[in-house]
Amino acid sequence: MKVHRTLRGLAVFRVNKDYPVTLIDLNLVGFKLSGNSSVQRYRSYFNIIDDLISSLKLEQESFVRNLVLYYRNKPVLCKIYYSKNTIYVKYIVISAFQSGIIRKIAGLLEKMDWKKIFLLEIATTRTSPAYRRS
Repeated sequence: MKVHRTLRGLAVFRVNKDYPVTLIDLNLVGFKLSGNSSVQRYRSYFNIIDDLISSLKLEQESFVRNLVLYYRNKPVLCKIYYSKNTIYVKYIVISAFQSGIIRKIAGLLEKMDWKKIFLLEIATTRTSPAYRRS
């Protein structure tokens, strides 16, 4: 079953921690890990994220692992870039389908010594009813 949504936010972090420690950090922020089967449902979105990341010129010689995490029952896509010789996480790309999630997560992760490299969030503005009538 394909999922048809629009990505509303994307953040890139420099982590420089071991893989198990990185997963613990994500768990402490409030992420829940899903099974591997749900990664296939979001394959086209991971391709979009790859295109965006290639324009940022991050190191592409590292291994990549795609994860689907849940933050308060909302899916969040995560790409983990780690080195070839060790399980040392270099970068993490986190993207979400709802506005506001990435900004909230970024603040929590920066308190855990993650370095924010890039953050983009698309939010819709709401107009008051008086402006809609005219």
